[in-house]
Amino acid sequence: MICQSCGKHQATTHVKTVINGTVTERNLCAECAQKEGIGTWNPFQGFSGFENPFFSLSNLFGSFLGSSLPETVTRCPVCGSSFHDISESGKVGCSECYDVFYEQLLPSIQRLHGSPSHTGKNPTSQAMQVMPNAELTISEQKGPSQEEQQIAQYEKEMQQAIAKQDFEQAAVLRDRIRELKQKGEK
Repeated sequence: MICQSCGKHQATTHVKTVINGTVTERNLCAECAQKEGIGTWNPFQGFSGFENPFFSLSNLFGSFLGSSLPETVTRCPVCGSSFHDISESGKVGCSECYDVFYEQLLPSIQRLHGSPSHTGKNPTSQAMQVMPNAELTISEQKGPSQEEQQIAQYEKEMQQAIAKQDFEQAAVLRDRIRELKQKGEK
């Protein structure tokens, strides 16, 4: 695909913009994207390009959290972050912060995600399909047989005999367990 700005180079950056419900999409080469202040993502190097000082994800998340400070500063016992630190950076310090600052984070999480719990995405690709004619069988799980119960009982008694140092009785129980196991294999 050719760059829609210069029309010369191969497009490597796809820009999708939604303004007042109107969606516009453009494909730009690396040079034109850099000229417009749009960075590119490389999985080996991360984000590269110009950082827009007026817009960043941390500023966006921080603005949702607000900047009001409580009179007593509560800190996370694991990472030491305060709610003020989280609202300034837009980044939660650790997983424990969600529990410590639950009440303060809840309204922001609801605004960002639409609900307080994460539901994930529905798969849209054709890779996952429901097979309408597939036959499913449910196997009934049976409890342990009488032989298995007897073996378990003998093993328990054998351990008790060993603990009492009654090795003759433990040997007798061991032999009974072997007989039952051999009988079950046939």
